[in-house]
Amino acid sequence: MITEQEFADVLQALSRTLPRFKPWDSTAMALAWMTFPEKAKQDLTREVWLYAAGQRRLDPDPQEDVPLDLQLLNYVFRNENGRANVE
Repeated sequence: MITEQEFADVLQALSRTLPRFKPWDSTAMALAWMTFPEKAKQDLTREVWLYAAGQRRLDPDPQEDVPLDLQLLNYVFRNENGRANVE
C-alpha cells in the first residue's frame, strides 16, 4: 500500500524534473490523492511508484493529455483502450 506521503513525494519530485511541468501546490496534491483510484492506492508500493516515475521520465511519447498521477498508472497496470485498467 502506498501512503499519501510517498504518493506526494514522488509526484513532487517528478513534477520538478520533467520539462514543462511546475511543482504541484498542496491543493493540487490533495485533489490528486483524493481522486486517485483506491485500488491503486492499495496495490502500489513505494518501489512500484518509484519505478513508474522512472518509466515516465524515460518515455519518449507520454500521454500528456492525462494528469501526471494517472500517467504513472500506465506503467504498472495493463492498458486497455489507451488507459490503465486499475481493476
